[in-house]
Parts: sequence; structure tokens; C-alpha cells
Amino acid sequence: MVGNFGVSVPVTKGRVMLVEDDPLFQRLVQGILLREGYESCCMATSGEEAISMVSACTPDLVLMDINLEGDLNGIETAEQISQHAEIPVVFLSANTEKAVLEQVQRAAPYGFVSKPFRSEQLLAAIKTALHRHRLDRHVHDSRDWLSTVLGGVTDGVVSIDIQGLITFLNPAAEALLGSECLGRLLSSVIPGPEADVEATVNRVVEKKTGSAVDRL
Repeated sequence: MVGNFGVSVPVTKGRVMLVEDDPLFQRLVQGILLREGYESCCMATSGEEAISMVSACTPDLVLMDINLEGDLNGIETAEQISQHAEIPVVFLSANTEKAVLEQVQRAAPYGFVSKPFRSEQLLAAIKTALHRHRLDRHVHDSRDWLSTVLGGVTDGVVSIDIQGLITFLNPAAEALLGSECLGRLLSSVIPGPEADVEATVNRVVEKKTGSAVDRL
């Protein structure tokens, strides 16, 4: 890529932070990242060091060993990082015991690569994690936008999932039905046949406001 002044600007596939206390694996992973166009933005050998560095490094992804120097293991470190930043974490570990894997899942990782690994396995995990994170951010941003739009609608809007559970109420609907309706079945909040939902809603509104409406 060439800038306005004819200076070549390097383009990377993403900034990756490596948290690994084994020097051999540090060099191995760093070599794979650089060769494939990723930027190895910083490295840490302990959880404490990683937490203190992450805000300055601003990585797009963290590769996290489970066994680290210091008092924090990789799982605890990932959980603390996730409390302050939305950064996807891919775990690297030779420990595949059931109890460890259960702890890993509670940290909501974007991937797990078992040591020893081939470069293709690591790269596939990184690519998948970055892609999934971009999708998650898109969904999150879309929901925020939709919530903002619906929040300004004067009509009541209720969203339900495929099981019929209420997942969203805009302020107008919340004022009519109450926030305690979230997570409940629509049929338990607005009883009656599905074909009569509009009429039932009108009855609820009329009861609360003293006037009928055309729609919720």
C-alpha cells in the first residue's frame, strides 16, 4: 500500500499478543506470525505482565498459554483481560485434561490449539478467531443500533425468540407490560390464541391507559 507521499505502508493481517513463558515456543510462534503477515505486537511471560501490557499493545487477538510464570494461569489472565477489553483469546496448551478443558470453556475462548502443533493449525485457529470476533462485533453493533432506533419508537415493540420467550422490550412496551416480562413466554404475558394477539394487546393497553389503540 502506498501513502500520499509515496511511502510504502506495511499492511498486516492483525496484531497478535503472545503470552508464553517457553522461549522455544515464543520464537516458534513469532516466526509463524511474521512469516504469514501478522504483527507480533508484544510478548509476555506471566499473566500479570500480560494484563499490564494489553492496553498499550492494543492487540487484535491474544495467544495465551495456560501454564505461565507468576501467580495467574492463562485462564485467569484471559478472564481478567475480558473484563476490560473485548479481545479474542486463543489458548495454546499441552494440557488437554478434562478438568482443564472445562475451565477453558468457562473463559469463553475463541479457540484452543494443542501443543505441539503444526503452523497450519495455529494459523487456522487465528484466522477463525479473528473472523468470528468481527462477526460478533457486527452483531453487537447492529443490536445496539436497533435498540437505539426502537427505543425512540412511540409504539410498543416486543421481540421473542423461536421458543416464544420475550427477549426485548422497548421503553413503550416496558411501560405497558413491565420489565419483569423479559425471559417469560409471550403467551403468559399476553394470553389468548395467536390470532387474537392484537386484540389482546389492545385490551391490555385499554386497561392501563383507558383508551384503545390500533397497534402495540
